[in-house]
Amino acid sequence: MTVRAQPDNFPFFAPIVNWGRYRREGDRLMMPVSVRLNHAVADGYLVAKVFDLLQREIGAFTAGA
Repeated sequence: MTVRAQPDNFPFFAPIVNWGRYRREGDRLMMPVSVRLNHAVADGYLVAKVFDLLQREIGAFTAGA
């Protein structure tokens, strides 16, 4: 396994999260989200848990709108 090192020669383990503009599709709000991380730190199960939490929190936030 090759771990890419940063310019300071330390492996990069912090996740990178990107999201885009939300849009309405019918009665739903859609927002693109991506997560990049080193598999040495987490696996797909943990990333799925983050997406579940994000969906619940956005749902709770928009429920009052």
